[in-house]
Amino acid sequence: MGEAPVAALTPGAHAACPSLVAKHAAGAGVRDDRRTAHALRHTFCTMLAERGVALEVIRELARHVDVRTTQIYVDVTDQRKGEGIAALERAPHPLAA
Repeated sequence: MGEAPVAALTPGAHAACPSLVAKHAAGAGVRDDRRTAHALRHTFCTMLAERGVALEVIRELARHVDVRTTQIYVDVTDQRKGEGIAALERAPHPLAA
């Protein structure tokens, strides 16, 4: 089976995007200054990265040409650092008898 094509926005749909994003973001309680398509896209990619989705998958979903563009979403957050340390603390030390 082949891959499903990714639909491109038509000019009319592209023009309607800001108002659709603002409307739904307002309904979700998003701050006024974050009700943009760019913020939505950034949040989508960041949430995928924080859930451990592979960088290449995020790149394809975001339709980035260069994986270096996608790399900005996998910056290590303080929460992820804490989760990493907690994961180590839950497991027995590999050198323990």
